[in-house]
Amino acid sequence: MNCKESIAMSYCYEDDDGIHPEGEFLYDIQLPTTFTPTNADSEMEKFYLWTIPQVKQAIIEDDFKPNCAVAVLDFLIRHSFITPEHESNYFDILSQIHMPGH
Repeated sequence: MNCKESIAMSYCYEDDDGIHPEGEFLYDIQLPTTFTPTNADSEMEKFYLWTIPQVKQAIIEDDFKPNCAVAVLDFLIRHSFITPEHESNYFDILSQIHMPGH
């Protein structure tokens, strides 16, 4: 398996304590179709094998934590599952998930 760093992502989130800048390093890895994920650290409740349309719908319905949704949106854009030809809000999405200076 080859794991490749794809991007460093920055974003802000707000909670009761204020606004917080955060950063994530994102990696792409292609897994074999026989791969079965396991929960080694109790951070995951469940694993799903979804199609791209199901992933997009889950983002729309806020089924992802905000920072996870940003990472998934970045992946979908980088791999041309979301394009300006098929998404009227493409440039708005792009500007919101890549905010410099955080």
